Amino acid sequence: MVYRALRRAAIGILKLPEGPPTPPPGGTIVRVFNASPRFLTYRLLPIWIGSGALLLVAGALAVGSIFEAPVLMGVAVAVGIVGLGVFVVGTVTNRLEFEWRYYILTDRSVRIREGVIFLKESTLTFANVQNLRIRKGPIQQLFGIADVLVDTAGGAGGGKDDEGNAMQRGHRGTIQGIENPTEIRDLVLGLLRKYRDAGLGDPDDHSHGSKPREEDAERFREILAEVKALRTALTR
Repeated sequence: MVYRALRRAAIGILKLPEGPPTPPPGGTIVRVFNASPRFLTYRLLPIWIGSGALLLVAGALAVGSIFEAPVLMGVAVAVGIVGLGVFVVGTVTNRLEFEWRYYILTDRSVRIREGVIFLKESTLTFANVQNLRIRKGPIQQLFGIADVLVDTAGGAGGGKDDEGNAMQRGHRGTIQGIENPTEIRDLVLGLLRKYRDAGLGDPDDHSHGSKPREEDAERFREILAEVKALRTALTR
């Protein structure tokens, strides 16, 4: 009951939109999904531990003020208020962030919505995807969740990858806190391949026949190199 009241108040103050985000124009929706409930627990656990520790300290200070130093009662109250505030604010904002976090896969792009206080929606088009891999830390592994990282190409000067090859500067989209990272990675990879295969040209498109053969061959080699790079990254 208390959470519902706080939730309604937060939605009104932050003006959060209802439902999933609008899919990117021009594409066909393949899948809409959210993070795992385990991701919410993963995010809340450090908040609960931290606020609990503060409340324990406040209790110890209050007991000490009774037997030894009455002045400690003021400190105990202040620490207790901070601990309670961390618990309430952290729990409400993280639960809202979990509810409003969405992932949309289309046949052309990935759209990610995240955040609450600063709600952010980003779209990564398959035309710019450079790398795709799974990330799983030791704590995430305990919770049975992982992230899928989607890196896109951009301007020059992006440093080097894990193998020392030069990379372009780009953006990263993170599909966080999912229980089936391999399935989602393979789904994105399949959509990416279909998108790039379609980019070679439609046989019914008469303008495609007017392109020089050398240009088509060069485009095919570029796509083949990108697919091989993705396959190498996924098999490591």
